[in-house]
Amino acid sequence: MGRWLIRAKEQADTALALALAVVFSVLGVLETVSIDVVSNAILVTLAVLAFSLLRDRWRKQDTGESVLRRFSHLVNELDATLGKHREVQDLTGELAPVRGLLKGLAEVEVLAGPAISRAFADARQACAFWEFKGGTGTYLRAKTLPELARLSRIRSRPIRVRIEILDPGDLPLCDAYARYQQQITRELWPQNNGEGTGKNVQLSCLATILAAFQYDQSSLLDIELSLSSVWSNQRFDRCDDYLLMTVRDKGWPAYRIRSYTKLYADYLTHLSISFRQGRPVSFSAAADTMLAETPTMAEIRQLFDQLDLPLGSHTDHDVAYIIQQASAPSNPYGD
Repeated sequence: MGRWLIRAKEQADTALALALAVVFSVLGVLETVSIDVVSNAILVTLAVLAFSLLRDRWRKQDTGESVLRRFSHLVNELDATLGKHREVQDLTGELAPVRGLLKGLAEVEVLAGPAISRAFADARQACAFWEFKGGTGTYLRAKTLPELARLSRIRSRPIRVRIEILDPGDLPLCDAYARYQQQITRELWPQNNGEGTGKNVQLSCLATILAAFQYDQSSLLDIELSLSSVWSNQRFDRCDDYLLMTVRDKGWPAYRIRSYTKLYADYLTHLSISFRQGRPVSFSAAADTMLAETPTMAEIRQLFDQLDLPLGSHTDHDVAYIIQQASAPSNPYGD
């Protein structure tokens, strides 16, 4: 109702002119009024129409000016917005390195304590491939290989395993690694004796090689082995979904990187190149060798001769240590 009243008010002059024209036209036809009155009525009607036309023109002019003012205001707002957008773009460019750094940090998950063991367990659950690169492979032979062998048996399908450890035939390399381990151990955990001497590193690597051969021979694990001529303080375990990077035992943080990240792809390339640069150990050279459940020292010596890793300089006590570490290794994470 209010809208109709407003519209009627705006069109009152036009309605008045129309009413006058109709009324005096009828009166003129009926000859009820004189000709002078009709003429004056016509002049009044024309005046009303003229006023109405002028008012409409003023209104349109005001509306046009209003539209122009509004359009100008919108243009100014748009220009200001574009200016702010350009400032944001400039700021975005300046912050690009920071954004890249934060994105890189988001790709790495820091683990500590029991979370490390859980991360390894999660990684093993559905993997069809496992890769290890590190020093002597203590945790590999203590936990990873037995668990992978068990899972492959449960699933009735093989799991490919690629291993890269230190070359036990390179005594200076083993000595350098042992000295580093001893230094770090004394600084961080004085009560822990670490890897000990270069000879201990050698024997530990040989125990990992023996364990790998036994699992390759007696389980569904399909194992490749390479021996590195350089050492690192980092250890890498890679499966289909994760890369786990450890530095020390459970007293030190570990890092998990998801497979969909750029960092995972970079490490994948690094590990592949490193493996190819190592000295390969071919288990096929000892394919006809069948070790007993508890192998003798003679069998172990013969095996390493076939693998081109002779034990001539090692005593029977050393060989017994290799057998013991391969069959019942100590677990640095205790899980």
